[in-house]
Amino acid sequence: MFETLLWLDTLRGEDSTGIFAIDNIGNVGIAKQVGTGESFLGTDTWNKKFRPELIQHGWGLFGHNRKATRGTIIDENAHPFWVDDKLVLIHNGSFNGCHKSLADTAVDSHAIAHVLAEHGSDDIEGALKKVNAAYALIWYDTEKKRVNMIRNDQRPLSWIETSDAWYFASEKEMLEFALGRHNVVIPDKKGVYSFPEYSLNQWTLQENKSSEVVSTVIDCKYKYAHATSQYSGALTNPMSSYYRAMGGDSCGMEPWEELGSREDPVGEPPKVVDLFPQTREHVTMPWMTKMLFSKYATLRDTYTNGKSISVIVDDYLDADIRSSTVKVTGVTLDAERIPTMFDISRDLLDMVTNPHLNSGEDLVFEITVSNCVWKKTDTKQHRDIDKAEGVMFIDGKNPVIKFKGNQGMMQ
Repeated sequence: MFETLLWLDTLRGEDSTGIFAIDNIGNVGIAKQVGTGESFLGTDTWNKKFRPELIQHGWGLFGHNRKATRGTIIDENAHPFWVDDKLVLIHNGSFNGCHKSLADTAVDSHAIAHVLAEHGSDDIEGALKKVNAAYALIWYDTEKKRVNMIRNDQRPLSWIETSDAWYFASEKEMLEFALGRHNVVIPDKKGVYSFPEYSLNQWTLQENKSSEVVSTVIDCKYKYAHATSQYSGALTNPMSSYYRAMGGDSCGMEPWEELGSREDPVGEPPKVVDLFPQTREHVTMPWMTKMLFSKYATLRDTYTNGKSISVIVDDYLDADIRSSTVKVTGVTLDAERIPTMFDISRDLLDMVTNPHLNSGEDLVFEITVSNCVWKKTDTKQHRDIDKAEGVMFIDGKNPVIKFKGNQGMMQ
């Protein structure tokens, strides 16, 4: 069952694969490497070490397939992440802005692990209030011998309880397929469920090798005013973009190579990992609200070109640090919550990530609609396009900042 899920989940991330496994006395081990779930399952590490040991003595087994966003594709940057022998963590999601205010790590997920470790098992709520990210998190606390799972409203996580196990996956359909393929008996009236948002679910290993299970809804929405990107001084220092490129205060970028001296930054174009290629635009994700084309046809008349709308920001996508603009993503601040994209200048990014100006509350932009598009996600062939399902996106321009609270308007 686990092998099937790890193989299927490669559809969500083909760059790296990793696992962490817990035996029935609480010891934990990890294995991770660059490559697909299929390639990992063919290794001696899995087949000769982990698999036979888990069959005899296993208690918990968790896998992760990485789609790289920040940090190069190397074994070290694959999930899971260890921190000080206190916890081991896997994460589905992305950080909003720069994670280096939390920890100086290559991967944002690793920084989240550091925050959880620093706060400890008694202050998970306080730790997650510092995490300005979309997330579904699973981590093992080595001291408490406890598995923790939680998600926010920006990432999915599904589960089912059978007579002898709990099974988890990011996508409900993926889990249902694996259950059916292995003829797993599902108890009456039990199906695959989605974890409630901000519900902390904990499995603690008992001395008799059973599991104590507790679920608690906690108040852990991001509330702190961190500078979410390292852009301070970009306006006053004309060399600042070049300095970041050389690794001075980069976030999510690898240092550029073979650029010559800082006094004369010329020559061949640098070799840069393109973290957010243009093909990322209008990419549909599982948590995005689907709508029929017929509804899109009606709504696009509401969001006409030139109309001003409010958007709540969820991420800054810095695809090219040589560019004068940074792409921003968010959703409309209305009942429809339509995914939205627009560009802001780097000086504006300086302003919104300044901790003295940012109140720590949700940042809202007012934008002018420049385009509405609809991307079909339905694999079925429909005679009537109105009955096809997809995701609506809004492109915007001319952003005006609105901070919630007493900050007023800034342009």
